[in-house]
Amino acid sequence: MEQAIAEATSAFDAGNHAWGRFYLYVLRRYRGSLPAPDPAPVRTALQEAALAVPQTANAEEAWVFAEALAAALRELQAFIDALPDPLRAGDVLVAPGAFADALRALQPVLSPDG
Repeated sequence: MEQAIAEATSAFDAGNHAWGRFYLYVLRRYRGSLPAPDPAPVRTALQEAALAVPQTANAEEAWVFAEALAAALRELQAFIDALPDPLRAGDVLVAPGAFADALRALQPVLSPDG
């Protein structure tokens, strides 16, 4: 369980960093003709996921983390879907895969056989 949580946390960190790079270096500098979607729901979901990172090898904490990761992934995908084409590239497209990797890492812990 500890290894699964560590792998999930590492993948989450990678996705969170990818989002941060996109937010700081692309979104905040964007001055295009089409409006960008509001990043606040993504940022809030990522903060919730960060707070949910398990502090112990505990199945209940792993479930809470998985639920927060799934919510962050949904918010991020909705954000990406609403992005103007010029912004739909780079780090923002890497982050969903990292969050999906985090969820996959937790699957053995979350399965009834795990």
